[in-house]
Amino acid sequence: MEFIQNGADIIQKQIDAAKHNGTNKAKISGFYEIEKTVLLPSDFYLVLENCHLRMAENTFCNMFTNENARTQIGRTKEGTDRNITIEGRGNVILDGGVYNGLCERNSKKDGNPHISVNNMLLFANVDGFKFSGLHIRNQRWWAMNFMYCQNGRIRDIDFCANDTLVDADGNVTTDPTKGKHLIKNADGIDLRAGCHDIIIENITGFCQDDTIALTGMFGYLQELYAVEGKSTDMYNLIVRNVNACSAN
Repeated sequence: MEFIQNGADIIQKQIDAAKHNGTNKAKISGFYEIEKTVLLPSDFYLVLENCHLRMAENTFCNMFTNENARTQIGRTKEGTDRNITIEGRGNVILDGGVYNGLCERNSKKDGNPHISVNNMLLFANVDGFKFSGLHIRNQRWWAMNFMYCQNGRIRDIDFCANDTLVDADGNVTTDPTKGKHLIKNADGIDLRAGCHDIIIENITGFCQDDTIALTGMFGYLQELYAVEGKSTDMYNLIVRNVNACSAN
């Protein structure tokens, strides 16, 4: 199988052209190496049809994220991205490729970026989204991470995490008593702080850790993507609910 190099640039150009001409829809087929993050704008419909997208070696980036994520405006209510769809048709594989060695233990150390760059799909501050028909392979950490997202639907997603075991000397082993997973905490879907009104259905396959994690916690990760107003609103809602439960 031969992969087209610089696939992210090729895909991004199609997305940008569709946004510019007002069609707001693109269809991608084929086999591509993804060397940097593909950005999806609001009101966009991306169709992946019989394609295999694989992260390039030695990359430290997401495969897909919303356009305003990691921007200053994306941390405001006014910068909320809306109505983003990724629909898989036929055999669609999103592949983490060769592991880059970044984990929670060395995140933000020795010049490493934060571990969230290893989310295959990372979406922050999005209102209205649909993701379906995807086979996700070899995720390098959590495969799909959502923060401050609402009114979404995630369905027909199949996972196959890397189950390679290595011993204390770094040698590959098949003995679980002598080795640990090479890639740790390889979740499937994570809904973090600020997420609500999201339907998740028909999820299959193998994840090294949680397949679906509903953990609306506030920590360093959420601070990286905190949304002005939304984070305060959600915190106040949690406090009110906790106080109400305590009163009862």
